Amino acid sequence: AVPEWNAARRLTAPTEPADAADPHVWGISCFVVRSGKRRRGHGAALLDAAIAWAREQGARQLDACPVEADGTRKAAGALYHGVAAQFFARGFVEVARRKADRPVVSLHLRGAP
Repeated sequence: AVPEWNAARRLTAPTEPADAADPHVWGISCFVVRSGKRRRGHGAALLDAAIAWAREQGARQLDACPVEADGTRKAAGALYHGVAAQFFARGFVEVARRKADRPVVSLHLRGAP
């Protein structure tokens, strides 16, 4: 079965149709950081751990659809997909944009299996 985050109508749908069925293409859908613990780098640490886990488990590509924070303060509920700048800082590149503030980003972890 195709993971729900890969569904064609989702912002996170892969840009290449074959990637939707590829078990080596993983996606990051959201981060949950407890209220009172936010803005302390936990989201960045979770992203680093997700990248490391995907590499260890043999993923070749990691996709996400984070929020572009334009420097204005955003509600926590708007940022649970992650902040785009954190993804770009780790080598993710924008591969599509389906909504003004939500780039679809991808990180290639290794060659095809």
